[in-house]
Amino acid sequence: MPSTMKRKYEARAALERSASSHRLAESIEESQAKAQVLQSRLAEQKLQFRSPLLLSECKLSAADEALWDAKLTSDAFVETHLQRLRADAKVAPPIIGQCLQEALAAVPLWENAITKARPSWLSPLCWGRDFFSKSALVFYDEDGNKNVYKLLYATQSPLAAYFSSLEPEDICLPMAPAGFHSWGPAAETYMDRVFRVDYMNVVPWHALPDARECEIGVLQQLAYKGGGVVASAADTVPLQTFLSWLPPKATKTHGAAKPSSSSADLQGILSKHPGLTKFLTKRSDPRPEPGKGTPDEDAAGSTEQIDDEQADAKAEDDEADSVFAELERQRQQWVGPDLAQPEEFKVKLSGGAYTKSQTGLACDRFQGTARSQPELEAWCRQYGFAKTASYQISVFGPKVASVFAQAWCHKMQYFRDICLTSGDPAYKYTTADLQAYTEPEEFALMAATLRGGQQLSRLQQFRALKPRGSGV
Repeated sequence: MPSTMKRKYEARAALERSASSHRLAESIEESQAKAQVLQSRLAEQKLQFRSPLLLSECKLSAADEALWDAKLTSDAFVETHLQRLRADAKVAPPIIGQCLQEALAAVPLWENAITKARPSWLSPLCWGRDFFSKSALVFYDEDGNKNVYKLLYATQSPLAAYFSSLEPEDICLPMAPAGFHSWGPAAETYMDRVFRVDYMNVVPWHALPDARECEIGVLQQLAYKGGGVVASAADTVPLQTFLSWLPPKATKTHGAAKPSSSSADLQGILSKHPGLTKFLTKRSDPRPEPGKGTPDEDAAGSTEQIDDEQADAKAEDDEADSVFAELERQRQQWVGPDLAQPEEFKVKLSGGAYTKSQTGLACDRFQGTARSQPELEAWCRQYGFAKTASYQISVFGPKVASVFAQAWCHKMQYFRDICLTSGDPAYKYTTADLQAYTEPEEFALMAATLRGGQQLSRLQQFRALKPRGSGV
């Protein structure tokens, strides 16, 4: 072997022996450290170990018995002394002295003197506290930084609201290979905004930053993640927009008679079913008793009442007609004829008079839904599919929401056709079936333009949609 090659191998061998010796020394040090930890734990256990309690150790000593006998024969336990104590207990204690009274009067009392004027949003927030329970107010300072306060609780009488401060947390996602099977869990657990809640410091409404109502935002859909952490995938909406979604506050008329139980029941029914208003309120309107006035007055009153009722009914009918006309126009624009949709799944545009009264819009969402067929419903349950999927217009806009619903129907029909073609009711979907699915061209183009956490989250959920079962 040439000397040059020999020196090269000798140097490599020496380096390997040095590295081996270093690893051996580290292993020895690690083993010694573990041995020391074990020895210290054994020593602590020996110190903490105590022998079991013996009955002989419970025996009273001579000193204990002497003390017990002294108490039994003491004057403090004779019948006359006990009777005197019982008699004294029935008499009120004496009045405190003048010095103690003056000292108590000198103690300052805390007064809840709030000099800050109530903001305009405090009253609707307190009366709509159920709608704010999973929301937080967002304030912006001069530098553009956000201060977020989650509603803790609110009272209606007196008007008061208390909040918990939210501190933003850094979002750290673990590294994982991107694949078809990882989209679903990632879409379910990913949140755009993560905060840590400071429950120990309660912030009252008058301690919040000063801001106009138009400058305040609302962060919705806060979910508790454990460990004092809350998160949300929703976007911030203006406070004025959020307040417009609240139901109207019930007003009281001063001096009016208290409604009877039947009137209260009627109000409860009307609040749940607004569409019955024009049918039930006419029956509940007080009518003048016949014979209370002159014939001319009775006839004039009856004519005016009939005219008013007819005018109200015509106005309600016209409003309902306009709402349904707008709903039908948008349905024809975005959904199209029902025959053009897949056979077993269809797109619906939801809305109507109630939606108009609550949101000011004739329609509020597009829905992909399975048709009412027993076999189709059983197939959805078998493979873990939901029978409907809703896409809010306020989140996506009408065009994107419509395309989302149509793509959902397209994908559901794709999986349904595979099962029907196989002829096996318990068909096992394969990876090839999942990979063979092609999204509609319009949906694929639209997906590239989505922005915002909620839109991207729904996109990930859609692409993770697959049948449940073995082989997938």
